[in-house]
Amino acid sequence: MKSSLLPLLLAIVLSGEALAGSDPVAATTVPQVEVRRALVYDFVEGGYTQISHPGSFDLYGGYLSGSISPINNVFLYGRVAGYGGSDNALDVSVGAGLYIPLTNPNSTPTIDLTLAVGYGYFGLDRENSSTNSLLITPGFRAKFCHCFEWNGQVLYYHNSDTDAVALGTGVVYYLSDHFGIAANYSYDLDDDSHFFQVGARSIW
Repeated sequence: MKSSLLPLLLAIVLSGEALAGSDPVAATTVPQVEVRRALVYDFVEGGYTQISHPGSFDLYGGYLSGSISPINNVFLYGRVAGYGGSDNALDVSVGAGLYIPLTNPNSTPTIDLTLAVGYGYFGLDRENSSTNSLLITPGFRAKFCHCFEWNGQVLYYHNSDTDAVALGTGVVYYLSDHFGIAANYSYDLDDDSHFFQVGARSIW
């Protein structure tokens, strides 16, 4: 009887030593999940755009714009638009910017301050004229919930003809984490023109 208990006792002792030598942290390790920023700077957008100057001209056409954030707090942007109507026009801008979160960037509500510096080209066919401008744009982006963003900016531009300021605001309605509808309006304080665009945004 005693001899039959020895193998059982030996097995219990060995199993206890194995449990004592195991790493409890390794046994309970949870895979890390990357947290997505509430305000994303990686997207491409396209749609309808219009410029109106009361009593002078109306330009309308399409645009394509995009942004990418290669490192934290830095983004690159670009936009190209072609217009018809009162004249044929081409509008191109490229630049780089910084974004600074004022609140927790990983949840809503959240707010970013932004500052972008860029180059702008605007050409009119009929007048055979074009301007090259320095663009400086401070602004903000505020996302109040997972589906709604409000943004605003002050655009200062300088070229050989003028120094001027335009005020702009916009909204984005997010249908999902990867798709949204964006609309923007701005008013040029220098020449009394109105700018409007609406388009679809793809986010990654």
